[in-house]
Amino acid sequence: MVLPDNTLNPEKLKKIQAGIADLRNAMADLRQDVRDVQSSNAMILGMIGELVKGAARDDDRFARLEARVEDIEHRLDPHDAE
Repeated sequence: MVLPDNTLNPEKLKKIQAGIADLRNAMADLRQDVRDVQSSNAMILGMIGELVKGAARDDDRFARLEARVEDIEHRLDPHDAE
């Protein structure tokens, strides 16, 4: 039975160092990706906020128009004039 060679020779150390460097680069890429996603999310949340504000303004406009139409209908209804 042959036991594995557990010694760290310069070649193995270089491979380990290269692997560590690759992991660091991958982590840096992931961090940048996370920052990009966070930035996109912030932008999307801002857009949603503007849409909500616009919808609230529209609701207010429609409510005022509805009240005006009801007032006009009330004034035009001949049964109310009696």
